[in-house]
Amino acid sequence: QQESGDPVASLRLAIEQANARIYNESLAMSPKLEPDQMMGSTCVAAVILGDTVYVANVGDSRAYIVRNGQAHQISLDHSVVAQQLREGLITKEQAKDHPDRNKIYRCLGSETVEVDTFSEKVQPDDLLLLCTDGLSELVPEEEVTSIVQQHEPQESVQRLIGRANELGGRDN
Repeated sequence: QQESGDPVASLRLAIEQANARIYNESLAMSPKLEPDQMMGSTCVAAVILGDTVYVANVGDSRAYIVRNGQAHQISLDHSVVAQQLREGLITKEQAKDHPDRNKIYRCLGSETVEVDTFSEKVQPDDLLLLCTDGLSELVPEEEVTSIVQQHEPQESVQRLIGRANELGGRDN
């Protein structure tokens, strides 16, 4: 609904407004809660404009482009383990079972929020996938890629949710 013509600014503003609402609702419901006890959520959003996808995220919800049989993560996770992985302090194998893998350092519902934004050129036949850690932590990337390439979007969604639940999904 923004008229600026700047999708990055619009995404950032929308997420900042959502953050403020969550924060204010949380304060109104329980004004005596400590900051780490308040409501919170992760967020990923995307806008496709012309041949470019613009992505914004907070937390560990992700955006992927699936192209030529490969999934490429566009967003960056704001989690302790993802940061350690980026810094080369742990391996992908260590990250899978790390005790802090669900600890995030950014989320919606805080007094202020820092939103990361990304843009990437898209090509015909690219697939865009937005998901929470309830999928990305449980279903291997190769399996996700296979499912979204074999099925129409609505069926892909149902199959991905089903597969995550089969693997012990606890996310809602």
